[in-house]
Amino acid sequence: MPVPRLGFACQWDEDAPATWSHIPWNFRAALVEAGELVDVGVELPGWLRSTLRVTHVRRWHGRWRSSWNQSRALAELDARIIERRAAAAGADAVLQVLDMAVVRRPYLVFIDLSMDLLLDYWEHGAAPYLPEVPRRVVQQFRDRQNRILESAAGVLAMSHWLARHLRDHTIDGARVHTVHPGVNTPPPTAPPRRRWERERRKLLFVGKVFRPKGGDLVVEAVKLLRARHVDVSVTVVGPRQWPYPEPPPPGVDFRGRLPLASVGPLYDEHDLFLMPSRFEALGIVFAEALARGLPCVARNACAMPELVEPGRNGALVDSDDPEELADKIVDCLNDESLYRRTWDEAASAAAYYSWDRAARQVFELVDRLS
Repeated sequence: MPVPRLGFACQWDEDAPATWSHIPWNFRAALVEAGELVDVGVELPGWLRSTLRVTHVRRWHGRWRSSWNQSRALAELDARIIERRAAAAGADAVLQVLDMAVVRRPYLVFIDLSMDLLLDYWEHGAAPYLPEVPRRVVQQFRDRQNRILESAAGVLAMSHWLARHLRDHTIDGARVHTVHPGVNTPPPTAPPRRRWERERRKLLFVGKVFRPKGGDLVVEAVKLLRARHVDVSVTVVGPRQWPYPEPPPPGVDFRGRLPLASVGPLYDEHDLFLMPSRFEALGIVFAEALARGLPCVARNACAMPELVEPGRNGALVDSDDPEELADKIVDCLNDESLYRRTWDEAASAAAYYSWDRAARQVFELVDRLS
């Protein structure tokens, strides 16, 4: 049987490696090693990107926003480009990273969340990660996405949580498959010192969006602990600017946005990773921490319990109460057996949460379609 040729389609940013937090770039590199891959993606020139952005500007709740990346015009353009390039390259099937367009040849879609799921989580008139976007507009986004998913030969969900939701609400369950992603930070050059052999008090938060990822709870929990004379500190990485008008309080080291190469070593330098995210499609940062033997505190919601298991490699909070988070932090820092287990399982976590494993899964699915 001939080896299937897979077309790789992504809507690349102008800085291609940084597209969608480096996920497509790393996924593509692993797919190249795993099978026969051809590029059929889209690189829009700056002038066209700007034109689409301006053309689709709307004023919602007093703010100007552009929905160009959810527009019919972009989907039609993407479809033409993907079809032309796939035909020229002789691609048997196409893998789209995120929902791009309906194309004629068999295609798979790799996604981290669905608009249906966002609508299920609607709170106070706004969907997570789409602040100030009217519900009717999110519903339009949902209809567009569902048209693409319903025509796909397969939908690759980044979590079991999303896969279950897709099967229950969106498309035929037989076409839904879970493909957990790989980590994006480079592997450590040397193993860190075993954490049960050192004083544990350094906490780490990594998240580009501060409040949705629970950064406010982390800061409040640290303030509570320091007020109780518990000697902890937290390093905050991700937001471009400190999100409060007053400067960071004592015990908070704000680093801002850092390159991936600088984030990786931080996992090794700290003693507990915290991200009690209010909505999390998966949380690759948890996988990155666990792959380096660092226990995590997450929220008992969304896909986070797929990675963080209380008593085994971390803890889960159930509320927005910083007191609860503070108690979980102390419990974890004082649990030597937790650190030993997380350390012992780091190698298996690194092997599983790898793009190489994800790439092999994809080609196995493509083989079944051929």
